[in-house]
Amino acid sequence: MGIAAGTAVYAAELFSKMRPGMQAIPLEYMDNYKKKCEQADNMSKMASDKAKNVFFEAIPDHNKIKIPDTKNFVKFDDACKDELSKVPVMNETLRHVVPPEVRSMQADFKTQMQN
Repeated sequence: MGIAAGTAVYAAELFSKMRPGMQAIPLEYMDNYKKKCEQADNMSKMASDKAKNVFFEAIPDHNKIKIPDTKNFVKFDDACKDELSKVPVMNETLRHVVPPEVRSMQADFKTQMQN
């Protein structure tokens, strides 16, 4: 949480540093900028508060936070897809207990998960 708070504080600082340059943009965009700046400030304060009071973690400076490697993202492995789509044995033995409406919702959920 400390790393997240450090990143949020840095983002809020970036938003506030942009304020002088934002005077040249149209008013509609300025309103959006003000909303985003306020959201960044609120997120920064909330993250800092939780890092200090809930998780008791120090908030590191943004320069000390290691940027994640862009090539190190997890990709979905299709090998487990068959296992996830199997009907559990418990469903067949207790079929009479589950109402038909719930079974139809389960079928709808499975089709949504496959798409």
